[in-house]
Amino acid sequence: MLSFTSRTPLAADESFVPNSYLLITAGTFQKRPFMRLEHRKQMLLESLDFNCYKWKWRLLAYVILDNHYHLVVHAPDDDRSVVQHSLAHIIQSAHSYSAYHWRRDDPSIRSRIWWNFWDAPIGDLASLRCHINYLNANPAFHGKVRDPSTYPYSSYHLYVKQDRETLAQWEKDYPADKVDLIDNF
Repeated sequence: MLSFTSRTPLAADESFVPNSYLLITAGTFQKRPFMRLEHRKQMLLESLDFNCYKWKWRLLAYVILDNHYHLVVHAPDDDRSVVQHSLAHIIQSAHSYSAYHWRRDDPSIRSRIWWNFWDAPIGDLASLRCHINYLNANPAFHGKVRDPSTYPYSSYHLYVKQDRETLAQWEKDYPADKVDLIDNF
């Protein structure tokens, strides 16, 4: 049985519930396209994946674009403060690692790279599926591709590979436009 939560801000808050689903959004400083290079997207994805594994979070869906990314994650069923701390550590580690390497490889980068990240609760199974569909459709929404299955820095192709029929049914029953998210990147 899936367990869901209400609002989960990153500031210390008693409402944070482990074993919940969250949408994470992170953007670059001044919306600059620091991730326009393919190897940077790959490096960020690998770092996020590694840190999710290390802290026992499940990375369910992702999309990485030139100036922001979205994740759908499942929090571990641990102590509330440990889970809250681990989410901040996952993002901070991935951002520090990527910023260090990108600056090392490109000395012209002198500014801050990452701006901030936000988390939002995913309240039920229908909402979870809508959010996954939102991430899957995001490259097309931002004009990167016409067919989201061709975008390599999204989990969409993994869902297609796993079960195309179920994904098609989700897209019909749980449309991405039901997600209320400001995505003005």
